Amino acid sequence: MGIAIILVVLFHAPHIFPDTFFNLVQSQGNLGVDIFFLISGIGLFFSCTKNPDACQFLKKRFLRILPTYLIVAVAWHLYYCVYKEFHFSAEGIWQFLYRVTNLRFWFEGDLTDWYIPSILAFYLLVPLFFAFLKTTKSQLAFVFLLIIVILGLNLSPARDMHIGRLLIVINRLPIFLLGLTLGKFVQQKTVLPKYSVIFCLIIFLLCFFSNTILQTDFYKITYLVNIFTALSFCLLMSFILDRIKTVGILSFCGSITLEVYLLNERCLQMCRILHFNETLCFVLMPVLSVALAFLLSKIVKKILG
Repeated sequence: MGIAIILVVLFHAPHIFPDTFFNLVQSQGNLGVDIFFLISGIGLFFSCTKNPDACQFLKKRFLRILPTYLIVAVAWHLYYCVYKEFHFSAEGIWQFLYRVTNLRFWFEGDLTDWYIPSILAFYLLVPLFFAFLKTTKSQLAFVFLLIIVILGLNLSPARDMHIGRLLIVINRLPIFLLGLTLGKFVQQKTVLPKYSVIFCLIIFLLCFFSNTILQTDFYKITYLVNIFTALSFCLLMSFILDRIKTVGILSFCGSITLEVYLLNERCLQMCRILHFNETLCFVLMPVLSVALAFLLSKIVKKILG
């Protein structure tokens, strides 16, 4: 999770190293979001196993997301509405609520905080898919069938820009369900043979570099390719991290991923509002994001007791 949030922060940061390998890595930092969905799915399998009660599950998940999100969203959108001179008019109040509740994402495809309504919608599917997991042995087949269906949606020429943006969410559903499916294998302590590391490395490199081509010609398909990129990457990182000492900075960043995600782009916007140059924005954005995220996590824990 720590590596994933670092990739996301890099993806959102200014691209100040054009035509370099670093820029190539930075341009594919959205892979971090796919890693979030994959690992979240695995973790949620264990959560459902411990307590299959759907109401308790949803209550716990929503309490993990909403307090943190609302603190950031209310403060930011209140500033935005006042800054845009809506003040406290009827239109201003509507615009404020429209943004905070993320209705603007569902109805207009606005991508501000798109991960929040997406993961909340996915949470609603977890109890249903968990029940499906217990009654069938063809979970992986179902996930890959879903990938094929979504591939057809991506290649369909008959879609507007709004549907195209919603596909950013729809394309992440297979990897989330794949994570839920793999949770069962993790619980059973399934061990991959050692040579699978080489296979994962080959798959990762093929997917990673093929995305540099797909991003220009078949942009939306990159999200489906990222299913295999994220899975192979996570397996490789598991192999490596199991053999070294705990990396403190990664563990620390991994514990505040939600907070950093909500703050990093906003910190970048504030740096630009203050007219900092792109290099200074590149340096300050991650530092401010992590510092404020840590403070925010402490505030939320205090509020929730």
